[in-house]
Amino acid sequence: MSATQSVQAKSDGSLPVVAVGALGGTISMTTDDSGKGAVPTQNADSLVGSLARRYRIAVETRDISLIGSPSMTIRLLLQALDYAHDAVDRGAAGVVLTHGTDTLAESAYVLSLLWDRPEPLVLTGAMRPSDAPGADGPANLTCALRCAADPSMRGLGVLVCFADFVHSATLCEKVDSTAVSAFASPGWGPVARVDAESVVHVMSPAFHFDALPAPSADAPVRIPIITAALDDDGSLLSLLNADTCDAVVVAGVGSGRMSVRAAEQAKRLVQRGVPVVFVRKPSHGTTTTACYAYPGSESDLIAGGLLPGGLLSAEKTRLLLHVLLQAGYRGEALAAELRRRCLA
Repeated sequence: MSATQSVQAKSDGSLPVVAVGALGGTISMTTDDSGKGAVPTQNADSLVGSLARRYRIAVETRDISLIGSPSMTIRLLLQALDYAHDAVDRGAAGVVLTHGTDTLAESAYVLSLLWDRPEPLVLTGAMRPSDAPGADGPANLTCALRCAADPSMRGLGVLVCFADFVHSATLCEKVDSTAVSAFASPGWGPVARVDAESVVHVMSPAFHFDALPAPSADAPVRIPIITAALDDDGSLLSLLNADTCDAVVVAGVGSGRMSVRAAEQAKRLVQRGVPVVFVRKPSHGTTTTACYAYPGSESDLIAGGLLPGGLLSAEKTRLLLHVLLQAGYRGEALAAELRRRCLA
Protein backbone atom coordinates (compact mmCIF):
# COMPACT_ATOMS: atom_id res chain seq x y z
CA MET A 1 0.00 0.00 0.00
CA SER A 2 1.33 3.45 -0.94
CA ALA A 3 -0.57 5.34 1.75
CA THR A 4 2.37 7.43 2.97
CA GLN A 5 3.18 8.77 -0.48
CA SER A 6 -0.48 9.60 -1.14
CA VAL A 7 -1.05 11.45 2.12
CA GLN A 8 2.08 13.51 1.49
CA ALA A 9 0.76 14.40 -1.95
CA LYS A 10 -2.39 15.78 -0.39
CA SER A 11 -0.65 17.54 2.48
CA ASP A 12 1.12 19.95 0.12
CA GLY A 13 -2.18 20.84 -1.51
CA SER A 14 -1.31 19.49 -4.94
CA LEU A 15 -3.47 16.41 -5.40
CA PRO A 16 -6.63 14.88 -3.93
CA VAL A 17 -6.13 11.36 -2.57
CA VAL A 18 -8.37 8.45 -3.49
CA ALA A 19 -8.00 5.14 -1.65
CA VAL A 20 -8.56 2.00 -3.75
CA GLY A 21 -9.48 -1.29 -2.11
CA ALA A 22 -9.45 -4.37 -4.34
CA LEU A 23 -11.98 -7.14 -3.69
CA GLY A 24 -11.46 -9.27 -6.80
CA GLY A 25 -13.95 -9.83 -9.60
CA THR A 26 -13.60 -9.82 -13.38
CA ILE A 27 -11.73 -6.52 -13.28
CA SER A 28 -8.89 -8.41 -11.55
CA MET A 29 -8.98 -11.44 -13.86
CA THR A 30 -6.98 -12.76 -16.78
CA THR A 31 -7.50 -15.93 -18.81
CA ASP A 32 -5.81 -18.93 -17.20
CA ASP A 33 -3.19 -21.02 -19.00
CA SER A 34 -5.68 -23.78 -19.78
CA GLY A 35 -7.86 -21.37 -21.71
CA LYS A 36 -10.94 -22.56 -19.82
CA GLY A 37 -11.81 -19.15 -18.40
CA ALA A 38 -10.73 -16.11 -16.45
CA VAL A 39 -9.43 -16.25 -12.87
CA PRO A 40 -8.41 -13.52 -10.39
CA THR A 41 -4.75 -12.60 -10.83
CA GLN A 42 -4.28 -8.83 -10.47
CA ASN A 43 -3.84 -6.88 -7.26
CA ALA A 44 -4.83 -3.28 -6.58
CA ASP A 45 -1.50 -1.77 -7.66
CA SER A 46 -1.59 -3.50 -11.03
CA LEU A 47 -5.19 -2.39 -11.57
CA VAL A 48 -4.52 1.27 -10.85
CA GLY A 49 -1.16 1.59 -12.63
CA SER A 50 -0.94 5.10 -14.04
CA LEU A 51 -4.67 5.60 -14.61
CA ALA A 52 -5.00 8.51 -12.17
CA ARG A 53 -2.09 10.60 -13.45
CA ARG A 54 -3.95 12.24 -16.31
CA TYR A 55 -6.56 13.60 -13.91
CA ARG A 56 -4.06 14.56 -11.19
CA ILE A 57 -5.33 12.19 -8.52
CA ALA A 58 -3.04 10.61 -5.94
CA VAL A 59 -3.88 6.99 -5.18
CA GLU A 60 -3.21 4.57 -2.34
CA THR A 61 -4.12 0.90 -2.61
CA ARG A 62 -5.06 -2.03 -0.42
CA ASP A 63 -5.68 -5.67 -1.39
CA ILE A 64 -8.69 -6.90 0.61
CA SER A 65 -9.59 -10.07 -1.30
CA LEU A 66 -9.07 -11.72 -4.68
CA ILE A 67 -12.26 -13.70 -5.29
CA GLY A 68 -15.20 -14.02 -7.62
CA SER A 69 -18.11 -11.98 -6.30
CA PRO A 70 -20.51 -14.94 -5.85
CA SER A 71 -18.28 -15.76 -2.85
CA MET A 72 -18.49 -12.25 -1.33
CA THR A 73 -19.34 -12.21 2.38
CA ILE A 74 -20.47 -9.74 5.01
CA ARG A 75 -17.13 -10.30 6.73
CA LEU A 76 -15.19 -9.10 3.68
CA LEU A 77 -17.50 -6.12 3.25
CA LEU A 78 -16.89 -5.12 6.85
CA GLN A 79 -13.15 -5.30 6.19
CA ALA A 80 -13.65 -3.03 3.17
CA LEU A 81 -15.73 -0.67 5.31
CA ASP A 82 -12.98 -0.50 7.94
CA TYR A 83 -10.45 0.30 5.22
CA ALA A 84 -12.68 3.04 3.81
CA HIS A 85 -13.22 4.60 7.25
CA ASP A 86 -9.49 4.56 7.93
CA ALA A 87 -8.67 6.08 4.55
CA VAL A 88 -10.99 9.08 4.92
CA ASP A 89 -9.86 9.56 8.52
CA ARG A 90 -6.34 9.93 7.12
CA GLY A 91 -7.49 12.53 4.62
CA ALA A 92 -8.65 10.68 1.50
CA ALA A 93 -11.13 12.63 -0.62
CA GLY A 94 -12.97 9.42 -1.43
CA VAL A 95 -12.69 5.64 -1.68
CA VAL A 96 -13.05 3.24 -4.61
CA LEU A 97 -13.69 -0.48 -4.18
CA THR A 98 -13.17 -2.79 -7.16
CA HIS A 99 -15.61 -5.68 -7.04
CA GLY A 100 -17.07 -8.45 -9.17
CA THR A 101 -20.25 -7.44 -10.95
CA ASP A 102 -22.47 -10.41 -10.03
CA THR A 103 -23.07 -9.19 -6.47
CA LEU A 104 -21.77 -5.63 -6.80
CA ALA A 105 -25.20 -4.02 -6.42
CA GLU A 106 -25.87 -6.03 -3.26
CA SER A 107 -22.51 -5.15 -1.72
CA ALA A 108 -22.98 -1.48 -2.57
CA TYR A 109 -26.34 -1.53 -0.83
CA VAL A 110 -24.98 -3.20 2.32
CA LEU A 111 -22.23 -0.60 2.50
CA SER A 112 -24.77 2.19 1.96
CA LEU A 113 -26.59 1.06 5.10
CA LEU A 114 -23.37 1.38 7.11
CA TRP A 115 -21.47 4.31 5.53
CA ASP A 116 -21.56 7.41 7.74
CA ARG A 117 -19.16 9.80 6.02
CA PRO A 118 -19.66 12.58 3.45
CA GLU A 119 -16.77 11.32 1.31
CA PRO A 120 -17.90 9.24 -1.69
CA LEU A 121 -17.54 5.46 -1.42
CA VAL A 122 -17.62 4.24 -5.02
CA LEU A 123 -17.85 0.66 -6.29
CA THR A 124 -16.84 -0.37 -9.79
CA GLY A 125 -15.78 -3.44 -11.73
CA ALA A 126 -15.65 -4.86 -15.23
CA MET A 127 -17.59 -7.16 -17.50
CA ARG A 128 -14.52 -8.27 -19.47
CA PRO A 129 -11.25 -9.68 -18.10
CA SER A 130 -8.27 -7.36 -18.26
CA ASP A 131 -6.65 -9.32 -21.12
CA ALA A 132 -9.83 -9.46 -23.25
CA PRO A 133 -10.25 -7.31 -26.38
CA GLY A 134 -12.08 -4.13 -25.39
CA ALA A 135 -11.53 -4.66 -21.67
CA ASP A 136 -13.72 -2.17 -19.81
CA GLY A 137 -11.99 -2.28 -16.44
CA PRO A 138 -9.50 0.58 -16.96
CA ALA A 139 -12.20 2.99 -18.16
CA ASN A 140 -14.55 2.06 -15.32
CA LEU A 141 -11.81 2.42 -12.72
CA THR A 142 -10.71 5.76 -14.13
CA CYS A 143 -14.29 7.05 -13.96
CA ALA A 144 -14.64 5.77 -10.40
CA LEU A 145 -11.41 7.50 -9.34
CA ARG A 146 -12.62 10.78 -10.82
CA CYS A 147 -16.00 10.36 -9.18
CA ALA A 148 -14.46 9.67 -5.76
CA ALA A 149 -12.19 12.73 -6.05
CA ASP A 150 -14.90 15.13 -7.23
CA PRO A 151 -16.29 17.51 -4.56
CA SER A 152 -19.77 17.44 -6.15
CA MET A 153 -20.12 13.78 -5.17
CA ARG A 154 -19.77 14.48 -1.45
CA GLY A 155 -22.82 13.65 0.62
CA LEU A 156 -24.29 11.20 -1.91
CA GLY A 157 -23.28 8.14 0.10
CA VAL A 158 -22.30 4.92 -1.61
CA LEU A 159 -22.24 5.01 -5.40
CA VAL A 160 -21.79 2.60 -8.30
CA CYS A 161 -19.74 3.91 -11.23
CA PHE A 162 -19.98 1.89 -14.43
CA ALA A 163 -19.81 2.64 -18.16
CA ASP A 164 -19.52 6.41 -17.55
CA PHE A 165 -22.62 6.64 -15.34
CA VAL A 166 -22.89 7.03 -11.56
CA HIS A 167 -25.76 5.42 -9.66
CA SER A 168 -27.09 5.55 -6.12
CA ALA A 169 -26.43 2.24 -4.35
CA THR A 170 -30.06 2.16 -3.19
CA LEU A 171 -31.45 2.24 -6.73
CA CYS A 172 -28.71 0.56 -8.79
CA GLU A 173 -29.13 -2.96 -10.17
CA LYS A 174 -27.24 -5.22 -12.54
CA VAL A 175 -29.63 -5.31 -15.50
CA ASP A 176 -27.64 -7.23 -18.13
CA SER A 177 -25.67 -10.44 -17.60
CA THR A 178 -23.06 -9.85 -20.33
CA ALA A 179 -23.17 -6.29 -21.75
CA VAL A 180 -20.54 -3.76 -20.69
CA SER A 181 -23.36 -1.34 -19.81
CA ALA A 182 -24.52 -3.82 -17.19
CA PHE A 183 -25.80 -1.44 -14.49
CA ALA A 184 -28.74 0.93 -14.33
CA SER A 185 -31.18 2.46 -11.87
CA PRO A 186 -34.43 1.04 -13.28
CA GLY A 187 -37.17 3.63 -13.44
CA TRP A 188 -35.00 6.40 -11.97
CA GLY A 189 -31.73 6.91 -13.79
CA PRO A 190 -28.20 7.84 -12.71
CA VAL A 191 -27.17 10.61 -10.34
CA ALA A 192 -24.20 11.70 -12.47
CA ARG A 193 -22.29 11.15 -15.68
CA VAL A 194 -18.51 11.11 -16.07
CA ASP A 195 -17.56 12.71 -19.37
CA ALA A 196 -14.23 13.53 -20.96
CA GLU A 197 -13.66 16.66 -18.89
CA SER A 198 -15.82 16.57 -15.77
CA VAL A 199 -18.21 14.73 -13.48
CA VAL A 200 -21.69 16.08 -14.24
CA HIS A 201 -23.95 15.77 -11.19
CA VAL A 202 -27.56 15.69 -12.43
CA MET A 203 -29.67 14.32 -9.58
CA SER A 204 -29.61 13.95 -5.80
CA PRO A 205 -31.92 11.33 -4.24
CA ALA A 206 -34.47 12.88 -1.89
CA PHE A 207 -33.99 10.11 0.67
CA HIS A 208 -31.24 10.10 3.28
CA PHE A 209 -30.88 7.59 6.10
CA ASP A 210 -28.64 7.46 9.14
CA ALA A 211 -26.08 4.66 9.18
CA LEU A 212 -27.08 1.46 10.92
CA PRO A 213 -24.84 -0.50 13.31
CA ALA A 214 -22.59 -2.96 11.51
CA PRO A 215 -23.81 -6.57 11.72
CA SER A 216 -21.67 -9.30 13.20
CA ALA A 217 -19.18 -10.72 10.73
CA ASP A 218 -20.01 -14.19 12.04
CA ALA A 219 -23.81 -14.04 11.79
CA PRO A 220 -25.18 -16.05 8.83
CA VAL A 221 -27.71 -14.37 6.56
CA ARG A 222 -30.54 -16.85 7.16
CA ILE A 223 -33.11 -15.11 4.99
CA PRO A 224 -34.23 -17.10 1.94
CA ILE A 225 -35.75 -15.53 -1.14
CA ILE A 226 -38.76 -17.42 -2.48
CA THR A 227 -40.04 -16.57 -5.96
CA ALA A 228 -43.77 -16.74 -6.60
CA ALA A 229 -44.89 -18.14 -9.95
CA LEU A 230 -47.73 -19.76 -11.88
CA ASP A 231 -49.36 -22.72 -10.09
CA ASP A 232 -47.36 -22.16 -6.89
CA ASP A 233 -48.59 -24.56 -4.21
CA GLY A 234 -46.64 -22.90 -1.40
CA SER A 235 -44.62 -26.05 -0.72
CA LEU A 236 -41.29 -24.22 -0.48
CA LEU A 237 -42.70 -21.80 2.08
CA SER A 238 -44.16 -24.73 4.01
CA LEU A 239 -40.63 -26.06 4.60
CA LEU A 240 -39.55 -22.93 6.47
CA ASN A 241 -39.88 -22.14 10.17
CA ALA A 242 -38.25 -20.08 12.91
CA ASP A 243 -35.57 -22.74 13.39
CA THR A 244 -34.39 -22.59 9.77
CA CYS A 245 -34.63 -18.87 8.96
CA ASP A 246 -34.69 -15.44 10.60
CA ALA A 247 -37.00 -13.87 8.00
CA VAL A 248 -38.31 -14.59 4.50
CA VAL A 249 -38.53 -12.51 1.34
CA VAL A 250 -41.12 -13.46 -1.28
CA ALA A 251 -40.68 -12.02 -4.77
CA GLY A 252 -44.32 -11.89 -5.73
CA VAL A 253 -45.85 -11.60 -9.18
CA GLY A 254 -46.80 -8.11 -10.29
CA SER A 255 -46.33 -5.77 -7.37
CA GLY A 256 -45.85 -8.59 -4.87
CA ARG A 257 -48.86 -10.91 -5.08
CA MET A 258 -48.92 -14.69 -4.70
CA SER A 259 -51.23 -17.67 -5.01
CA VAL A 260 -53.80 -18.47 -2.34
CA ARG A 261 -51.82 -21.51 -1.18
CA ALA A 262 -48.52 -19.62 -1.07
CA ALA A 263 -50.19 -16.77 0.81
CA GLU A 264 -51.54 -19.21 3.39
CA GLN A 265 -48.04 -20.55 4.04
CA ALA A 266 -46.57 -17.04 4.22
CA LYS A 267 -49.19 -16.01 6.79
CA ARG A 268 -48.42 -19.17 8.77
CA LEU A 269 -44.81 -18.09 9.04
CA VAL A 270 -45.84 -14.65 10.31
CA GLN A 271 -48.08 -16.25 12.93
CA ARG A 272 -45.07 -18.25 14.11
CA GLY A 273 -42.94 -15.15 14.56
CA VAL A 274 -41.01 -15.10 11.27
CA PRO A 275 -41.02 -11.71 9.49
CA VAL A 276 -42.12 -12.09 5.86
CA VAL A 277 -41.65 -9.31 3.31
CA PHE A 278 -43.21 -9.37 -0.15
CA VAL A 279 -41.49 -7.53 -3.02
CA ARG A 280 -42.25 -7.02 -6.69
CA LYS A 281 -40.77 -9.54 -9.11
CA PRO A 282 -40.55 -7.22 -12.16
CA SER A 283 -37.35 -5.21 -12.48
CA HIS A 284 -39.18 -1.87 -12.39
CA GLY A 285 -41.79 -0.48 -10.04
CA THR A 286 -42.75 -0.88 -6.41
CA THR A 287 -45.06 -2.89 -4.20
CA THR A 288 -48.63 -1.68 -3.82
CA THR A 289 -50.85 -1.84 -0.77
CA ALA A 290 -54.47 -1.61 -1.88
CA CYS A 291 -54.91 -2.15 -5.62
CA TYR A 292 -56.61 -5.52 -5.13
CA ALA A 293 -58.42 -7.34 -2.34
CA TYR A 294 -58.59 -10.97 -3.49
CA PRO A 295 -56.85 -13.76 -1.51
CA GLY A 296 -53.11 -13.51 -2.14
CA SER A 297 -53.31 -9.85 -3.16
CA GLU A 298 -51.26 -7.14 -1.49
CA SER A 299 -54.07 -6.00 0.81
CA ASP A 300 -54.72 -9.60 1.86
CA LEU A 301 -51.03 -10.17 2.55
CA ILE A 302 -50.74 -6.99 4.62
CA ALA A 303 -53.85 -7.97 6.60
CA GLY A 304 -52.11 -11.29 7.28
CA GLY A 305 -49.07 -9.55 8.74
CA LEU A 306 -46.73 -9.50 5.74
CA LEU A 307 -44.69 -6.35 5.08
CA PRO A 308 -44.37 -4.60 1.70
CA GLY A 309 -40.85 -4.18 0.29
CA GLY A 310 -41.44 -0.94 -1.59
CA LEU A 311 -38.84 -0.01 -4.19
CA LEU A 312 -36.19 -2.50 -3.15
CA SER A 313 -35.30 -5.67 -5.01
CA ALA A 314 -35.61 -9.03 -3.28
CA GLU A 315 -31.84 -9.23 -2.84
CA LYS A 316 -31.56 -5.80 -1.22
CA THR A 317 -34.60 -6.43 0.97
CA ARG A 318 -32.94 -9.60 2.24
CA LEU A 319 -29.81 -7.67 3.20
CA LEU A 320 -31.73 -4.80 4.79
CA LEU A 321 -33.66 -7.30 6.91
CA HIS A 322 -30.41 -8.93 8.01
CA VAL A 323 -28.83 -5.64 9.08
CA LEU A 324 -32.00 -4.49 10.87
CA LEU A 325 -32.41 -7.78 12.72
CA GLN A 326 -28.75 -7.69 13.71
CA ALA A 327 -29.30 -4.16 15.03
CA GLY A 328 -32.09 -5.42 17.30
CA TYR A 329 -35.17 -4.29 15.38
CA ARG A 330 -38.20 -6.47 16.07
CA GLY A 331 -41.98 -6.29 15.71
CA GLU A 332 -43.44 -2.90 14.88
CA ALA A 333 -40.04 -1.21 15.11
CA LEU A 334 -38.77 -3.57 12.39
CA ALA A 335 -41.85 -2.93 10.25
CA ALA A 336 -41.57 0.85 10.59
CA GLU A 337 -37.87 1.00 9.79
CA LEU A 338 -38.29 -1.37 6.87
CA ARG A 339 -41.09 0.77 5.42
CA ARG A 340 -39.00 3.91 5.84
CA ARG A 341 -35.88 2.53 4.18
CA CYS A 342 -37.55 0.66 1.33
CA LEU A 343 -39.77 3.67 0.55
CA ALA A 344 -42.92 1.55 0.79
